[in-house]
Amino acid sequence: MRQSLGWLMFVAAVPSIIAMTLRVMTGMTDTIMVGRMIGVEALAAVGYSNIVLSAALTLFSFNHGAMAIMGRHHGSQNREGFRLVALHTIAINIGISIFVISVLHFSLGSIASLYGFEGEVRDNFISYSKIVSYSVIPMGIAFAGGFIFRSLGNTMISMNLTIVTVVLNIVLNYVFIVGWWLFPEMGVNGVALSTLISRSMSASIFFYLLFVSRSSLRLSFFGDFHFSPRLFLQIGRYGTPTATTDMFTEGSAVVVSFMVATLGTSSIALVPILASMKGFSAMPSFGFALVASVFISHALGAGNRERVRDVLRVSIIMITTWSIITMVVLLLFQRQLVGIFTSDAGLMSLATAPLVLLALNQFFVNYLVLMRNVVTGAGNTFIVMVVNIVRQWFLVLPMMFLFLYVFRMGLSSLYLAELLAFGLVSVFYTLYLWRGRWVREIT
Repeated sequence: MRQSLGWLMFVAAVPSIIAMTLRVMTGMTDTIMVGRMIGVEALAAVGYSNIVLSAALTLFSFNHGAMAIMGRHHGSQNREGFRLVALHTIAINIGISIFVISVLHFSLGSIASLYGFEGEVRDNFISYSKIVSYSVIPMGIAFAGGFIFRSLGNTMISMNLTIVTVVLNIVLNYVFIVGWWLFPEMGVNGVALSTLISRSMSASIFFYLLFVSRSSLRLSFFGDFHFSPRLFLQIGRYGTPTATTDMFTEGSAVVVSFMVATLGTSSIALVPILASMKGFSAMPSFGFALVASVFISHALGAGNRERVRDVLRVSIIMITTWSIITMVVLLLFQRQLVGIFTSDAGLMSLATAPLVLLALNQFFVNYLVLMRNVVTGAGNTFIVMVVNIVRQWFLVLPMMFLFLYVFRMGLSSLYLAELLAFGLVSVFYTLYLWRGRWVREIT
């Protein structure tokens, strides 16, 4: 049975893995093309702009709670309940998008000053961030669409859309960065514009699939939607802990970015390169974890708790195997990996020690990705929130401060602190699961 379950989960995870990997590649290709075609200063500005944007996008994290609720409705064959949750999710995402854009536009200059950016780095940071901020609305629609279809077990749509988005983004990056035909050379602003266009196209297709196409899912705000305070509070109940978790996590990333900014432009420019590698290597685990979360929510909806435990065991085997592969690659091909992003010899040398620590942390990173999604899928989002806050604010940040300002370990301070913190939290989750109290019904 476990072999059969493992195959079902693997097949279900592949489209999601491809889609999420390609989604990371959208940002990764920006980093590669900026590093290769523009320069270190532009790379620093774009990298830090994405840190700020990621912090703002944590408001969308309530979608994880909505997905758990939709998964239960799907498992119990409650189509009306599923549609109502889906429509509330889309409406809330649009509202969040408008709020995020407004805040960013009024605060970008102040943020650049806080980082101490001057000259070219400051100008690139502000102009790039303003253009990219407009992509938050299409991202909100696409996030909602992706979670809705994943709740139904359909991961192919997100995968296909992401492939098209990535290809379009790469082509437009080249056209707008260097200039071609009627388009002038736009540099960093061209990267931002290509991101805006590609994300808008993805959102438009999701909108068509959800509201226009003649499918069994077809939604309508006029026919299906009626505001339900009870449902709104239920989504908030299960989504807010996850969103709060991500806010604290990304908030700590912002604090880290301020610490790194004191190390100079080279360290600032290296952060998005290492973040791209870290994100890319973790995507298969995110795919396995999302599928595990859906399988668990369906099993709980059907009242089959033994199935829940089988899903967990199979998922751990999957992420352990992938962690070994990524660790070996990061240890053996450091120079080649950094060389994809930049030819700057100084950055290549600076990346050596952080990459070793990142490689050693692969299992812990992937294990925590799985634990967060599994426990969230079981409905217990509060414990995930508490653990992540403790990990980032009471373990990572204090240890990084110690390693950076007392032991003078430079950029390696961040990755050593993460290795130790993620290891400790992994031990906690193992003990928590072993006690068997993590499976909880959503009521």
